[in-house]
Amino acid sequence: MPSPHSCDQEIIIDAPLHEMELSTAMAWNIPEEFLQLLIIRLKEDQWNAVWRICTHGQCDVMWDTDEERVVCPCHNSFFSPEGLVLEGPATRDLNFYPICYDQTSNLFFLQK
Repeated sequence: MPSPHSCDQEIIIDAPLHEMELSTAMAWNIPEEFLQLLIIRLKEDQWNAVWRICTHGQCDVMWDTDEERVVCPCHNSFFSPEGLVLEGPATRDLNFYPICYDQTSNLFFLQK
């Protein structure tokens, strides 16, 4: 996890990320940035986000808690928590956005 001083603080994520259970995900939009995200809590102090729209069929992807991977329900493409294609038909990765927590401000920031 980056130190609080290394966070790019341009894009605030105003979502209840501390309330998320481990290995869960939530859909979150940041309209002013035109972002449709799937935010994943991987560890106690680690969150990341991927683009929520599949690169193959344009369907909303979901988090598979049991397998700990991102799944497109339309055509069964599978992606890593970092958005890398694990199994097609998708051939392009989902955009990946690390999330940085700034302890000083108690805010989360999307890193682009």
